Order: sequence, then structure tokens, then C-alpha cells
Amino acid sequence: MSAAAAVLARRFLLQVWDAELGACVDVVGVLAVAGGEHAAVWLPRVWDRATRWQERLDGADDVAAAVEQWTDEAGGLQLTEIDPDPAGVDVRTAAEFALDELLAVVLPLVDGAV
Repeated sequence: MSAAAAVLARRFLLQVWDAELGACVDVVGVLAVAGGEHAAVWLPRVWDRATRWQERLDGADDVAAAVEQWTDEAGGLQLTEIDPDPAGVDVRTAAEFALDELLAVVLPLVDGAV
């Protein structure tokens, strides 16, 4: 377990623009940040819509610092902060826990998903 595991990871929903709704509301992934570490996990079946987020994360020198700027931006890519992970786990696990929580809420709402 890394040194960042002792710090609760901040977790964010990674959202992209939905042309039909005219708003940046489509969740494509989850980002967890703690200390100098970060991890992103992606929703299944929407990887192609997550490309701009993947490029943004890959291009950031310091994701933790960039998150502060990104949370204040409007436009086609947005972050929504959610509760920090309660377990104090590593950032990858914190992101995966949030994705699991999201899927547990969304999947029952999708016809024929299960």
C-alpha cells in the first residue's frame, strides 16, 4: 500500500457534454486523487466518449493541482466531487469503489442491462 493510502482520496465524477440535454452531465469515469497520486477508472461501453478526459489526464503534469482548476471550469468536460472514500485505501481502489457504487445505482435503471 502506498504512502497516499493514509490520506482519504478525493473522488470525482468525470463528465462530458450531452448534446441531447445541452449540458455536461454524462458520466464517463471516476477520478481519485490523494497526495501526488491519481487513478481514473472508466465506465464500460463509453470509453470512446472518455477520450478527451483521458487526454487531459495524460497531459497534466500534476493532476492534483489541475483538479483545482478543472473544478472551476465550465464547458464540455466537467468534474463533480463526490464523497471521499471512507476506507482510506489506495487511489486506484478508491476510484474503483466509487465506480462500483455508481454502477449499483445506474444499472437497475437501464432496461435490459442485467
